[in-house]
Amino acid sequence: MRYWKVLDGRESTNGGSCRWRLRVWAPEIPNPEPCVCGYHLCRDEQVLGWLGPTICEAEIHPDAKVVECGDKIVVSRCRIIRECTGWTERTAREFACDCAARALRREHRAGCRPDRRSYAAVRVARRYARGEATRKELSAAMAAAWDVAGAAARAAARAAAGAAARAAAWDAARAAAWDAARKWQYKRLLRLLEA
Repeated sequence: MRYWKVLDGRESTNGGSCRWRLRVWAPEIPNPEPCVCGYHLCRDEQVLGWLGPTICEAEIHPDAKVVECGDKIVVSRCRIIRECTGWTERTAREFACDCAARALRREHRAGCRPDRRSYAAVRVARRYARGEATRKELSAAMAAAWDVAGAAARAAARAAAGAAARAAAWDAARAAAWDAARKWQYKRLLRLLEA
């Protein structure tokens, strides 16, 4: 099992005032409570919901109190053991492009025909991440992609009226697809973090 702490440099990103130092145990905070006090960490795939500027691998103190809290855990004492230097603004953008491109391929394989503007937006975003596209090109691609998303949302809302009978089957299929997507995303993220 791996634990992650998401920071902005060495500062907390989601509250807290700890100034983190590599391989130094943070002071103990007795009786940790989610979103109130304690050190908030992610376990394994949970990190996908908390991505930020700096991702560090963390270690929980052997005597620490641990509180489970859905998409995170809260502990009384921990430390960061390494900063994942492979995670940069560029790799974060490329990771987002990888996830979007994979979603478009899945839609295509499922018999849907994603709008070409969606593919174009991913290509421009990838070029932007590599310094090969301008902010203006990126903005235009994003605007086109939002138009596509708006049309899809309106179509989905119209279809929803007749979908109640199929909802349970779709929910099960969606949950399985989401689980598979998260596993793929986490494997891809680990490759970036270990670079």
